[in-house]
Amino acid sequence: QMTMSPEYQVHCEEGLECVTPPGRMGASGICQKREDKPKLPAFVGEGGKCQMTVSPQYQVHCEEGLVCRSVAHRRGAPAICQKPSSTLPALVGEGEKCQVTVSLEYQVLCEEGLGCITPPNLKGASGVCQKPEDKSVLPTALVGKGEKCQMTVAPQYQVHCVEGFVCVSPPHLIGASGICQEPEHKSTQPVVVGEGQECQITVAPQYQVHCEEGLVCLMPPDLRGTPGICQKPEAKSLEIAVVGEGEECKMSVAPEYQVHCEEGLECVTPTGRMGASGICGKPEDKPKLPVVVGEG
Repeated sequence: QMTMSPEYQVHCEEGLECVTPPGRMGASGICQKREDKPKLPAFVGEGGKCQMTVSPQYQVHCEEGLVCRSVAHRRGAPAICQKPSSTLPALVGEGEKCQVTVSLEYQVLCEEGLGCITPPNLKGASGVCQKPEDKSVLPTALVGKGEKCQMTVAPQYQVHCVEGFVCVSPPHLIGASGICQEPEHKSTQPVVVGEGQECQITVAPQYQVHCEEGLVCLMPPDLRGTPGICQKPEAKSLEIAVVGEGEECKMSVAPEYQVHCEEGLECVTPTGRMGASGICGKPEDKPKLPVVVGEG
């Protein structure tokens, strides 16, 4: 092994040479007699790493039609096989932003001896040039107190809170963003919604959804415990349509769109048609409606 730091190198005895596989830069080799060494150099395609500034036995050439272009203006620097008209990627040092997951012309590479370390679970994100031993120190996206966090999406899109804070999101709003707060504040802030949105104030405090200032939560009369709608105070009550026997009713939508049956009647919906409208009938008439099924 001749391509590592001097303290880790393994040399061949006198009269032998370390022959490495073509196209495997940095790979270990086999000690062989000089006349046994393969004569053909290694070749790589567009975007592959080439090396022309070392001894012939270690050189890596580009395929026909490509040129080996260094990404830094210094002797022995890493090089990339590119078409003659291609743009060279930028080269940056330790601690600087790098990007290796885009097209060659937009890449920002790290200097030799550094790696482009990207945040875990953030596929395609920019990274930071660091020494290989620093690979695990880069955190996921982190935000501070009062900033927006997001924990209910795929890992690559999550935004975490810094240590000592928790992401508090509104109850009953699955997938909503949250706010980074101190742990003791997690349940003290009720969810607040605007005009026309659904509110709920008849449940335990941690599940309540309040209306914004200047609005009131209006619930359907005689439907205790159901969600309401945030409206201005002059809207005295939530108007609910009421229909008679044999007329169409609808109970599976938001309160403001429901159509109820008169007292003594029941909204009978077809079996197997979740969410469908029904017909107002007497309770004893319930089984008279036909069952409706789909194809097959």
